[in-house]
Amino acid sequence: MAPGTARGTFSTRALRHRLVAAGTVVTVVMDVTQQYLVGELSILVGELHRSARRECPDAVGELRRRVERAGPGQLAALAGEAIAHADELCWASLEAGDLAAFIEQATAAAALGDFTHAARLAR
Repeated sequence: MAPGTARGTFSTRALRHRLVAAGTVVTVVMDVTQQYLVGELSILVGELHRSARRECPDAVGELRRRVERAGPGQLAALAGEAIAHADELCWASLEAGDLAAFIEQATAAAALGDFTHAARLAR
């Protein structure tokens, strides 16, 4: 037995080969990743929705519902739509002189932008 392995466990290399050989396991991992992306985007759009006090809260709420029903191929477009809403919200708050709303919206927008970039959803 190789050092650092116990009975019933695999080394990293052996586990990788076993996962590749079992295509269904790889598919499950990919599905979980897609579910994570949808879930995280939904949470971030939800934070943006909470910050939309006067400006288009219905549109952002509807966007969140669309994100939750989205397939993997739709995420990039929906993330771009969320960023566009965030931009509109921030500008509307600045024009209204609502600094508290602007800070909340800018914080949500930054988190959304960071996630979109890290998840490679940015176009």
